[in-house]
Amino acid sequence: VDKKGCCNVRRWWPSWRGAVRDDRRPLRGVGVAAGGTPAVGQRLAACDASPPPHRRADQDHDPDPVASASRRHDYLDQPGLLARWGARWEAALEGAFAWWGALCAKWPWLVLLGGVVAVAALASGVPYLEITTDPVRLWAMADSRARLERQYFDETFGPFYRTAQVVIKAKGLPTFRYAPSKKEMEFGPAFNKMFLLEVKKLQNSLEDLAGLEEVCVAPIREQGSVPMPDECAVLSVWGYFQWGGPVEPTAVFSGFLSDDAEPEDGEENEGLQPFHRATGVVITFVLRNHADPEKNAAALDWEKRFLEFMDNWDANERPNFTEVSYTAERAVEDALAAGSRADAPTVAVSYIVMVAYVAVALGRPARNMYNLLVGGGATLGLGGVALVLGAVIPFLALAVGVDNAFILAAAVERERARAGEAAAAPSRIGRALGRAGPSLLLASASECCCFLLGALSAMPAVRAFALFAGLALALAFVLQCSCFVALLTLDARRRAARRLDLCCCFHAPKPAPPHDVHAPQERQCISRNENEKSASFSSTTIKENIKLECGEQIADFAQRTRAAVVVAFVALLCLSLAAAPRMRVGLDQELAVPERSSLARYFRTLKEDLAVGPPVYFVVRDGPDYSDPLVQDLLCGGARCRPDSLTAQIHSASKNPEESYIARPAASWLDDYFDWSAISDCCRKGPNGTFCPHETLSCNPCKIQLDPVVRRPINILIFEKFLPFFLRDNPSMQCAKAGHAAYANAVVLKGSAVGASYFMTFHTVLRTSEDYYHALAAARDLSANITRTINNVLAAAGRAPEEPYEVFPYSVFYVFYEQYLTMWTDAIFSLGISLMAVFIVSFVLLGFDVGSALVIVITITMIIIDLLGMMYWWDISLNAVSLVNLVMAVGISVEFCSHTVHAFAKSSETTRTRRAEDALVNMGTSVFSGITLTKFVGIIVLAFAQSKIFQVFYFRMYLGIVMFGAAHGLVFLPVFLSYVGPTPRPRTPAPKDILMLPSSADPSAADPEAKE
Repeated sequence: VDKKGCCNVRRWWPSWRGAVRDDRRPLRGVGVAAGGTPAVGQRLAACDASPPPHRRADQDHDPDPVASASRRHDYLDQPGLLARWGARWEAALEGAFAWWGALCAKWPWLVLLGGVVAVAALASGVPYLEITTDPVRLWAMADSRARLERQYFDETFGPFYRTAQVVIKAKGLPTFRYAPSKKEMEFGPAFNKMFLLEVKKLQNSLEDLAGLEEVCVAPIREQGSVPMPDECAVLSVWGYFQWGGPVEPTAVFSGFLSDDAEPEDGEENEGLQPFHRATGVVITFVLRNHADPEKNAAALDWEKRFLEFMDNWDANERPNFTEVSYTAERAVEDALAAGSRADAPTVAVSYIVMVAYVAVALGRPARNMYNLLVGGGATLGLGGVALVLGAVIPFLALAVGVDNAFILAAAVERERARAGEAAAAPSRIGRALGRAGPSLLLASASECCCFLLGALSAMPAVRAFALFAGLALALAFVLQCSCFVALLTLDARRRAARRLDLCCCFHAPKPAPPHDVHAPQERQCISRNENEKSASFSSTTIKENIKLECGEQIADFAQRTRAAVVVAFVALLCLSLAAAPRMRVGLDQELAVPERSSLARYFRTLKEDLAVGPPVYFVVRDGPDYSDPLVQDLLCGGARCRPDSLTAQIHSASKNPEESYIARPAASWLDDYFDWSAISDCCRKGPNGTFCPHETLSCNPCKIQLDPVVRRPINILIFEKFLPFFLRDNPSMQCAKAGHAAYANAVVLKGSAVGASYFMTFHTVLRTSEDYYHALAAARDLSANITRTINNVLAAAGRAPEEPYEVFPYSVFYVFYEQYLTMWTDAIFSLGISLMAVFIVSFVLLGFDVGSALVIVITITMIIIDLLGMMYWWDISLNAVSLVNLVMAVGISVEFCSHTVHAFAKSSETTRTRRAEDALVNMGTSVFSGITLTKFVGIIVLAFAQSKIFQVFYFRMYLGIVMFGAAHGLVFLPVFLSYVGPTPRPRTPAPKDILMLPSSADPSAADPEAKE
């Protein structure tokens, strides 16, 4: 800047600028901002033909009062190196965007064709898209502990069984008293004869469903043989008549605590009764499961018939004195699919409303129908939405892509055409993109890096979302800065030609000229002068009069209002910080299915009535020598075993179920093998020494040699020889310890030696997500202690193995709930790395401005913390779904903050307060219309979704993201900037200032001395 107030244009600036007709121009805000006044020509004429040497503003006294007023800006002081680099970087960005915008506006149809071809080429991969529906692959890392242990269990022992279960509850039936022994007892309605007969009738009907024998588990049959229908494993109260032995009451009765001990008279155990006072019964069909999904086709078909039969029975045949709930292995996926179909119209209406709003909001206000049809933005809005939907996930598209469309459209509207320049001139469109482009790049680059770095999350679903969103937002930015600019150009041409919106083949009639006696030039001048007078009166005169009358009161009120805003938002932040750590972690099962579905009813019954939890297996990996007496002592639970053995520790844990979540002692195949060996008639062999069932009396007894002290097989040969006999022998009344039914899959034989094996028990009733992952953590603690004990004892005996032996717990639900053990850690990591990405990108693209980058990150952090507090108060738990929404909230919050901060940094006003006002006026409308209203009108529709998961994790969270983002971006952020906003940066000759000069289309551009 020279002492005459003229800004020196760098010689290196590209010659393709086209708009540069002089080497220097007056400062923006000194002469240019008052365009049309004589001062403009005077200032231009006062600039010398050659640039003066650079000098500091305080080196010479400048008699020019206009330039002296400009020097009051602190950015005219000699800037630092980083500031000068930043200013040049910003200038280069604006120039590049201006050139690109002019190029796209010059060839709009070619740009649109290129965009369509690019999108079509990328879309050609859609037929090869693999959609992941397996929840294990969605929520568990491939190398996570739970998934690796599940893989080991499935490969070693086979996948866990599939189940189909019916819970029938008696309704309105009385209890009765009966004395099975000396003491009379009160029996619940589940033992009512009429009720039990109906249960038996239903069970028979289910057993008759075609194909059950092909898919059921038959524990008494040899593997590979097809069982008879009556050999299928059906756990029910009628099982006594099928198996001829006792039935586990916790598995077949409901409505009581899994505690066989009878309470004292008048005493109840936590409101639940012992099993003889049960209110319902449970029927469970156990089906074979396969790791290969194709081999489960027959089981899926039978489960489908099962669910269809139960739906019909519940609707048409169910007695009035019963209530029923039921499920099958495939029921969850079926319910999710049904819920998605039911909610599809709701989601479609939501997006239709949003797209309709965008199409209307991008139009211009009109005074008559013809102007409305010409100035409408339906074509532009639909085109813009189609572009972003072609690249981005829908919610993210309409939250981010549409906001950018509003900002671009507003920039074009604010950029006035010059004398002799058409409304759709490439130079005008280029200038508009030069102004808005850096802000769009700042937001889009921040969001892309935020999501791409969020892909470092260990959770597969979060990683996939982050990668998809990051790449999609990058593609959306390219389309907005190319194809949407072309659409803006075509729309400007349409409006100039007065063609109707959506019906471009029709023209609107030209407005009738006013009936007056003035010449055309005089009429235009009069009209312009009247408009200026009107605008001056409405925007200046009224403000000045108010300031004169009550200026002190307004200033005091503004100061108090700003302070009140800061206090209110800081108070909200403190409340959210206090509430966030108390937020629940997990995802309740009933939220994932439609509220009125049969599966939701089953989940409620599971919480209220069932008396036992899922099975848990303590797996001993391959390694120990089971024929070694010391190893046997460390695993078994009999009288001669160690008190800290595996079985003994599980038994001790079952005594404290509130903390261990273990319901009962483990079933030990090792102890049952010892007992079976000690019964002389349980083991029989044929003439050639092969196995014979113990019921085959023609076979000879084995006469197993036992250690006289511990009553076990005396040596390794005896132990390994008769163990296969034990695992093939079916139990009976004479030999209940035979192991085929219970342990055929529990022991893996490697030749004659034992490889891996497991010891099974049950968890307590698990009713909430917290119960499930706490049970997982408790089981891991128990198995770790068992592992440590085994290895320490062997090491003390001088028999430590080369690789330590390992015991781990496995249950079918562990792989789904392991994520919640580290959910807070994963959430903090994902959000922290996303915020770091936003800071780095903002710092670079704001011209190495640390202050502006910090303001953006602080505001976004406040939004996220307030959102976490809202999740606590509105009962939204922290899980994988809400974590994805939180990561997305960081990206959307960038849109609420970055544009305003960028406008604040570029504002030429003199004080922080005025700069904040200027930034809010320029960007607030686009943010409010582009994000807040666009999403708000669509989110409200989601409140009517049938699925609870839509209502909780989409309606509530999306509403919170939009409301908190709008409140912070439009209310708190301007106030925050007015207090601590960064100081203005040095103004190098930025292209947006250069483009204010007359273009080559202006006749006066050829003569620097010409008057406007």
